[in-house]
Amino acid sequence: MNDRSAKYREFFAKYVAGNANPGIANAFALVPRERFAGPGPWSIRCGDGYIRTPDDDPAFIYQDVLIGLDPDRGINIGMPSAHAAWLDKMDLREGDRVIQVGAGTGYYTAVIAEIVGASGTVTAFEIDEDLAARARQNLKDYSQVLVTLGPESAANCLRPTPSTSARRQQLRAGRGSMPCFPAVG
Repeated sequence: MNDRSAKYREFFAKYVAGNANPGIANAFALVPRERFAGPGPWSIRCGDGYIRTPDDDPAFIYQDVLIGLDPDRGINIGMPSAHAAWLDKMDLREGDRVIQVGAGTGYYTAVIAEIVGASGTVTAFEIDEDLAARARQNLKDYSQVLVTLGPESAANCLRPTPSTSARRQQLRAGRGSMPCFPAVG
């Protein structure tokens, strides 16, 4: 990435993170959004549709906007300020283990990976084969990230069981991780 992109990321991170935990702004500043958006020009969500950027200047995507990955299907890289607020509420910390459902091309997976650091783990699920392949490629430098394809895997990880509340209490206390089992049948 070029110096111009780094300058945009630094401002963008402070802008979208607002008053959130400083670690969130730091994570946004470290992740190059254009890597996950693909080559420009890009489709930016505007009202009920999309507008195309005139060129591939990264200034267009370092704004608080949805970037269309597949506008015909309504698949986007989500609104950064909303994700920053949600991540702030999650109170993620170094070493945490996170399950993400709906990885897309991996942008927010990378942001989460920056927050939890090398001692944490992020297991990201994506049901679209092309998006999962793009996420794997985009996230190849994040050793703490595993991208898994298929709705069955995510559904089995999130299925409530009689011990779910006990597991949640353990997770909140920082003990253990949510087990994921392969789909049966």
